[in-house]
Amino acid sequence: MFEFLSKEKKVEAKIRKMSRPKTVIQVIGRELILAHGVDPDLAWNLMQVAKPAVQNGGRYNVRVYSAPQASKLGVVIHDYESLDNHLDLVLFHGWFTEKQNDSKLMAGADKS
Repeated sequence: MFEFLSKEKKVEAKIRKMSRPKTVIQVIGRELILAHGVDPDLAWNLMQVAKPAVQNGGRYNVRVYSAPQASKLGVVIHDYESLDNHLDLVLFHGWFTEKQNDSKLMAGADKS
């Protein structure tokens, strides 16, 4: 029906679509608590922003941060790329898949 949109443009549009900040989802919260020893009360109050990974397959790149810390520094987080210039606010980064209920987080920001 919408053949005028090439597959490449559809993929590019999907990659650009990023989530707004929200509290960490279950798979991320579980990883924070079990693998990284984050206090449960703190873990469930952290925020995440995500974007579809380039080699998607249902995988999303994610950054976890503290909203009060960002607010204290006067930084407004709109989406994943909002943290590009404020990597010091990123507590954890990695990826997750909701369908497979899988995640991998590393402490700090991705420096690449």
